[in-house]
Amino acid sequence: MLVLDIAFAGSFTTSTEYTPATGERGLLVRITGLEAIHPCRGLLLADPAHGVRLPVVPEERGVAVRAVFLPEAGTAEGELLLVREHGGEAAAEGIAVDGAEIVISGLRGTLRRVTVTAFDGPYRPEPNAPGRTGHSDGHSGGNALTDGDPASPWASAAGGVTFPGEFVVDYGNARQIATVTLHTAWAKGQGITDVSLETWDGSAWVPQVAHHLIDWRESSAKVETSTVTLPKPVTTQKLRLTVHKANLQWGNLALYEIATTAP
Repeated sequence: MLVLDIAFAGSFTTSTEYTPATGERGLLVRITGLEAIHPCRGLLLADPAHGVRLPVVPEERGVAVRAVFLPEAGTAEGELLLVREHGGEAAAEGIAVDGAEIVISGLRGTLRRVTVTAFDGPYRPEPNAPGRTGHSDGHSGGNALTDGDPASPWASAAGGVTFPGEFVVDYGNARQIATVTLHTAWAKGQGITDVSLETWDGSAWVPQVAHHLIDWRESSAKVETSTVTLPKPVTTQKLRLTVHKANLQWGNLALYEIATTAP
């Protein structure tokens, strides 16, 4: 059971208390009050004393803590994982569980996303979602594109973005698609602004919509949407979005969710 999922799209309303954005869940507090949210990169930890504290699940249950983290001097993010299966205390790089709370600290860099899952019995990781991208990943990977959570972002690496780029979603089975809706926060700074849509007919990509232009309104944690409507509904297993332009205020582009509707 997912009990916490925070990608730092919300804000700190007091010196330490975090207010989740729509779609995020769970509670956390800053350890020092000096940890700062970058609008597209995550929570900046400028000192090893910086970090966050999170309430933990009941002692008798197992808990898995995942933290997506970009080291200060790194160019590629990694994932920190701590699994405590039988209660009590546990610790791994940057993460500790002492039975009363979870503490993420001792790191220097950017904390992109934190999830906490409670479970009974042995730990079984959840399968990956089917999204992938041709852009260089900087945040969360392609899984965030189709996880059903508009608040969980995918973002490219900061700097070096080239066009065209692509997003491909393979659903595994054919489905009817009439519209495709893109979700993005901080969109005036990192949203896609020119995109084309194709669907797969079993042997080739079929153009559906060319150069759908998007004029985002917000530069905030609010998740905006833009819907691409197909000329007519299509039954397909895969779709491809080709990105021709995007806002690159911080050197990256971002996409939070690719959602489809049937007729």
